[in-house]
Amino acid sequence: MIYQIREVFKMKKLVALFLAIFLIGSTAAVVGCGGSKITIYVDGGGQQGAYNSTASMQYDPVANPYPYNTLEQLADQYNESHPDVEIVINRTSLNNDREKLVSQLTQQRAPDILFYLPSGLAEDMNKGWFVPLNEYYEQPNPYCKEGEKGSEHWKDIYDASELAGYYAPNGQIFSAPIDKAPIGIIYNKDLFEKAGITETPEYFSELLDAQEKLQNYFTSIGKNNDQSNPPEDAMTPYFPLYYWYDILLESAIYCNSIEEMDYLVKDGRVDTEEVLRAAKKPSEDDPLFWIAKVNDDDTWSYSEEYEAYLDLILELAKYYPSGYEGYYAESEFVQGRVGMLEANSGQMMKISKDEQKDFEIGTFPYPKLDESITINGKTYNVNPGGYYTKRGLAGLTTGWVVTNSAIKKGDAAVEAAVDFLMFVTAPENNDKMVNDLGFSVPLSGNTTNELYKSLVANYEEDANNEKAMAWGAFNSWGCLGKAYMDTFLNGRKALIGKKFDSNFNRYDAIHTMMQDLTKGFANAELKLMRENEFDTSRW
Repeated sequence: MIYQIREVFKMKKLVALFLAIFLIGSTAAVVGCGGSKITIYVDGGGQQGAYNSTASMQYDPVANPYPYNTLEQLADQYNESHPDVEIVINRTSLNNDREKLVSQLTQQRAPDILFYLPSGLAEDMNKGWFVPLNEYYEQPNPYCKEGEKGSEHWKDIYDASELAGYYAPNGQIFSAPIDKAPIGIIYNKDLFEKAGITETPEYFSELLDAQEKLQNYFTSIGKNNDQSNPPEDAMTPYFPLYYWYDILLESAIYCNSIEEMDYLVKDGRVDTEEVLRAAKKPSEDDPLFWIAKVNDDDTWSYSEEYEAYLDLILELAKYYPSGYEGYYAESEFVQGRVGMLEANSGQMMKISKDEQKDFEIGTFPYPKLDESITINGKTYNVNPGGYYTKRGLAGLTTGWVVTNSAIKKGDAAVEAAVDFLMFVTAPENNDKMVNDLGFSVPLSGNTTNELYKSLVANYEEDANNEKAMAWGAFNSWGCLGKAYMDTFLNGRKALIGKKFDSNFNRYDAIHTMMQDLTKGFANAELKLMRENEFDTSRW
């Protein structure tokens, strides 16, 4: 790729001996007596942990527990072999802060290479903010060794079903993912033994049983949190640090419709446009996907699948402590007061290194959803096909994009930025870059972190099972824009919060959330259709 940079320079005349253009977040070019040089600024952010260098490489358990400078070392190595380019790793990352990203991208002041999550793709894909990588992905990655994945086509470094989640509804792909995230449940082995739990849960129903056993044990020692006046050292069976399991559950519940919904681009995932289509087809009266609808007599009807989805989420929260929104679950876990903690790799890493804990920890992947499950006397045939999402990893996570700051500098800068993305995704470089940080798994899967190895093995095992779907095969609230995602997450919070009310009515609360989501879906649909002008004749 880098030869293209030199060709571009041959076509351009130098008009001065020295030129410096200072921009906030990016510098266009530096031209001097020794030749010309393009400077590319890299945001360095990551989903689980940032790849920016720490201020010092001196370990300190409090001030600097994870010293790191490997990406900067790789940039130096790249710069030495590419004298026309200077890669600069920013000291800090924007960390996918939406407000800052939009401001800087709008003004063409963002770093040239930026950490960006694909949840905003439906809103951002036509704004000219990012360089499409489709054609580059078809080219060889020159930094891959002969015979390695990627040596013929850059895209071959990635699992096709995982990379599918990074395509925008318009068919373009802007991101080069750089790592994978182990994800699942970290648990206290000592509490499991005391509660009589001899095996980690394989199915959702077994996860609920494990919660009951832990709660019974906590009650027996006077430390359960389900009391009007729980003790200060009350214990909690299960708690999530984010809502990853929700994604797995929604995919499993709709598994039997995914093939029909995955209509426009057959890639094993239901994207934004396909979700909107599923709400209309085969007919608006009988769509593949719906949440709730108003009848002619102004009463409401509710989707049994979606009701089951929210009921599962609510049942998982059965033993959350009151005031759970301010619950310091990670701290409570390391002090031995939480039995199971839903966590990603970054959180697992921090917990494993925490010197406060005096017990042994283990990890297990998210349990599969049972084919049929009964909650509070109500039976749902939620997963008749027995399908499930690949477990152990959440697929590709950190995506880096080339921004309009590089575009503004010209073709040579774009080529240099893309070339550096190829460099850091090549197996040898990527293994070192990701493993040295320790918060994720490299693209090859060759993790050096013992905590992640069983989760990686589980993912690889699931990948060979025809019943296993891609991570996020169907996640309605994750692909319809930020406003709808907020509607879901805020509704989820309110739903669980209501269970602490003395007059709590489970299904009234669930149905209220479903009504709110239906209204939010309609708003999201209008916005997305207006912004993207989807061709409904294809539907």
